[in-house]
Amino acid sequence: MTDNTPLHPARESTFQGSVSRRSFLQSAVLGAGTVLGAGKALLSAGPTLAASSVPQTLHQKVAQLFVISFQGLTAGHDILSLLERYTFGGVVLYSDNCRSAVQLRTLLAELQAVSRYPLLVCTDQEGGGVVRIHDGAPSFPWEATYGLLGSADRVYQDAATTARDLRSLGLTMNLAPVVDVLTNHKSPIGRRSYGSNPSLTAQLSAAAVRGYQQHGMASTAKHFVGLGHTSIDSHRALPTVTLTLAQLEARDFIPFRAAIAAGVSTILVAHVVLPAVDSVYRPASLSPVVIEGVLRTRLGFKGVVMTDSLMMGALPKGHEAEAAERAFAAGADILLISGKNRITAALVEESVERVVSAVLTGRIPQSRLDSALGRVLALKQRYPPTGLPVR
Repeated sequence: MTDNTPLHPARESTFQGSVSRRSFLQSAVLGAGTVLGAGKALLSAGPTLAASSVPQTLHQKVAQLFVISFQGLTAGHDILSLLERYTFGGVVLYSDNCRSAVQLRTLLAELQAVSRYPLLVCTDQEGGGVVRIHDGAPSFPWEATYGLLGSADRVYQDAATTARDLRSLGLTMNLAPVVDVLTNHKSPIGRRSYGSNPSLTAQLSAAAVRGYQQHGMASTAKHFVGLGHTSIDSHRALPTVTLTLAQLEARDFIPFRAAIAAGVSTILVAHVVLPAVDSVYRPASLSPVVIEGVLRTRLGFKGVVMTDSLMMGALPKGHEAEAAERAFAAGADILLISGKNRITAALVEESVERVVSAVLTGRIPQSRLDSALGRVLALKQRYPPTGLPVR
């Protein structure tokens, strides 16, 4: 898709049949191997299985790219009907979904049992004030506290504990660590960052990635890139960061490069305009220049690229489906539709159909879908849910 038209954001202001789960996870990577070089190491892990174990229809393939939030402590009608109809790729949990360890295990077991394909199960368990699960997993300090301690070993150990406990509850991905370098004391990132020292932030970020992933939990380095420099909160408005590539390379890219070297599975791209990097006025999350040109080509990242939530105030309200298409065209593999408000079936349907239409009409090539799906399925293969029922 050629993308030269912005979503017209207000600059710096608010605007508003069943298959075996094991077979799916193994053959998914086999099917993805032709389009995903990073999955080659996984291909020898399982036997050759029938292609029918992989999502077959265009709608099924596209839906696997979406991760959504939902309301409630139980698997209610809304989320179950969405799962049955759209077979989307995963869910992200908020505090309102998590009351106790027993309740959460039951909820996730029910969702996995209903889903045609295994779900990614994500949450933001960063530490400090950004902790979604309080029963069943310990609460650790803000990243800023670790920055003051300066101990990579402590970061690794606490990340390992978090990973083991979240996995025992049924989660597969932590949307952490925050690897933003903090230079603006008014930045909403604040204590979520390890601090202003790029080298220390890189060291601690890499330790967190290893702690999570060596104990069975996919890790997500965020937010690419530059939110530590702005006082604008992308939950409410679209920030602009005017740093050049050379300036980003000298500071902000350092922790991301360290996370990539540590094998981070996923990088979350922020809603932030980088006019010195991309001459088109658009968020990084919708920018092929940033995702394909900088993150993939310059930094060499071969894993999964995830958007920040397409429901955030940085993007215009009511244009989530358009944003999903543009983010996917730009190179994002996971399209995150999440928030504390109810995600309607109509919004999910519109977003899925918009991407399906883009592939059908050739606005986005089939190869883009193949590569994105391959990465997502390889991620699920590497970090499967615990205790999946076999159908």
